[in-house]
Amino acid sequence: MAAFAQDRWRVGWLALITFHLHLVCDLVGSRGPSLQDLWPIFYFGPFTHKPMLLWRGQWRLDGWQNRYFSSVIFLWALWLGAKRGDSFVGVFNRRVDNIFCAVLRKWRETLVLRLRGQPRAQPIARVEGQKEKPGRAGP
Repeated sequence: MAAFAQDRWRVGWLALITFHLHLVCDLVGSRGPSLQDLWPIFYFGPFTHKPMLLWRGQWRLDGWQNRYFSSVIFLWALWLGAKRGDSFVGVFNRRVDNIFCAVLRKWRETLVLRLRGQPRAQPIARVEGQKEKPGRAGP
């Protein structure tokens, strides 16, 4: 991807950092169900099996640590989407991303108001002379 980027060096370094972060996360949190089911990381795999990285303290793949970390990262991604107006949904569709970010912003504003103890906005009162919808009782 770096070859097609405008800032090739920056994209190249970010790709290298992301790759190594992925390896560290795999090393730490990719154990199988039993304590003996450790999953090794082959740094140059699939080309060669050396060097092989293995850590005996690996977390279970479905363990609470991975669930907590994934939840925190997901909530952070939602918060960034609300703050910046650009989210991971934009990878698939920009128009849907704009709608998604607008909903996130509305949720964030509501959450901030609740945390500050401010009352929610009241619904707009009905204008006199407006027809009632059938099947609904008036005020």
